[in-house]
Amino acid sequence: MEEAVPESSAGGELAVTVPKCGMVAIEEVGEGLHNVVAEHDGASFTTNDVGRCILELCDGNRTEEQIVGIVGRRFGSIRADLVRLDVDRFLRAVVDLGVAIVISSQM
Repeated sequence: MEEAVPESSAGGELAVTVPKCGMVAIEEVGEGLHNVVAEHDGASFTTNDVGRCILELCDGNRTEEQIVGIVGRRFGSIRADLVRLDVDRFLRAVVDLGVAIVISSQM
């Protein structure tokens, strides 16, 4: 089920996109664990359900702030400040790995 995207974000810093057309494969490797492979260069890492959720939300249309809001709602028991920190760190890591790209920045 697709989450509604807020029409505007309050100060989102990054809009990121995961390359499409089969360039990123996400495979469940255990309960709550997922292996992510960038097919263009074979870079891979393992993430949890929150990381997978963040990757799936990186569609090039959502800002970092919008992703924070959706992740916070899906995993409601996590404090909002921790969600923001986790999303920010995760997005920066996947951009550094080349799994996602920044398409706009307001930093």
